[in-house]
Amino acid sequence: MSRGLIELFELPSDIILNQINIGMKGNTDMTIENHKGLVMYDNNNIEILSNKRRIKVSGCELFISEYNRNVIHISGIIE
Repeated sequence: MSRGLIELFELPSDIILNQINIGMKGNTDMTIENHKGLVMYDNNNIEILSNKRRIKVSGCELFISEYNRNVIHISGIIE
C-alpha cells in the first residue's frame, strides 16, 4: 500500500507499513510494538529485532514484563 493511500484514508502507518513503534514512560518503562523477536536478554541489556535494525536497550535490573508477537514491555532503570 502506498504512503499516499495511507494518508488519504488516515490509516495508522506504523501498522500498515509494519514499522516499529517505541514508547517510554520516564526512564523505567519502555514499550516496543511491531517487533520481530528477541535476540538477547539479561539484567543489563536487551536486544530486539525490527524490520530494518536491532534495537539495544541498556540499563539496570531490566526485565520483560510483557512479551507477545506484537509487543515487548521492558521495565527497570533504562539508560
